[in-house]
Amino acid sequence: MLVFGFDMLYERGPQKGQIETWDPTRVSRDFFSFNPAGVLAMSHRRSLIDRAGRFNEMVWLQEDWDLWRRMARAGAKFSFVSAKNGIYHLRAARSATRPA
Repeated sequence: MLVFGFDMLYERGPQKGQIETWDPTRVSRDFFSFNPAGVLAMSHRRSLIDRAGRFNEMVWLQEDWDLWRRMARAGAKFSFVSAKNGIYHLRAARSATRPA
């Protein structure tokens, strides 16, 4: 399981136009304390879904983190890298992603 970095682009509000870089290597030790990654930042083999299952639709908050923890329990090894794989657009109401 690769956990990548990414840029966050603020599209509205007082930070409009600013870009922040998220580097997962800074939080890799805290994986089970809080959600250190979003969907944009993760890459894994499809076979891992067969072992851990898909997103649990009954989980209403941080369903991605639930999946990452189940993948870890299913034996996934996590590698945290600074390389960026996308831009996360931060909007007031909703967020959307675009591959880099």
